[in-house]
Amino acid sequence: VPEREAVTVHPVPEGDFRTRMDIPDSARVFIYQGIFGPGRGTDLLTDVFSKLDPAQSHLVFMGYGADEAEALIRKAAEDYQNIHFQPAVARDWIVSYSAGADIGLWISEEATLSYRFALPNKFFEYAHAGVPMLVSDNLAYQADLLKEGGFGWATSLDALKATVIELSTIDLEPFRERSLTYAKDAAWEHDAQAFAEVYRAQ
Repeated sequence: VPEREAVTVHPVPEGDFRTRMDIPDSARVFIYQGIFGPGRGTDLLTDVFSKLDPAQSHLVFMGYGADEAEALIRKAAEDYQNIHFQPAVARDWIVSYSAGADIGLWISEEATLSYRFALPNKFFEYAHAGVPMLVSDNLAYQADLLKEGGFGWATSLDALKATVIELSTIDLEPFRERSLTYAKDAAWEHDAQAFAEVYRAQ
């Protein structure tokens, strides 16, 4: 769970993704942030978005990975006008950059026990950015939280393309509001109070 200072949204000096990457207002901006590589869905996302209408759906990869994985993403960004590469940014700027997107992604092709019941940094970073999330349905804990809180969706890997197309046209404002509502208490300063109570009771 992040400290509030690390997830505060600031204006990005060079402008948001739409401005810098020439993304049309008609298009929805999806973002994958984190490490690129096997099992993390980056190849699948590249394949899906390469087949979508650039007037409707764009994907920003923000992060880094092994040389081969990052090279493939850079190549996709050159080949397809709706796929973009944003090099990794400093930790305190991740949320500010992510706030320039519409929907955050975490698609796992290999849902290990750890992945199924984990809450990765990106889950909280997307929430604090006011960016609703789309996760693969094999990430059980995150899928349940998103359904319960109403600030995101889960999809099977087979239905990913159809889900992205659907989410490219719906009204996101209620989902953004519920994302920020979830984020209000999703900070270390809040959880620390609970930890303190546990320690005092011992």
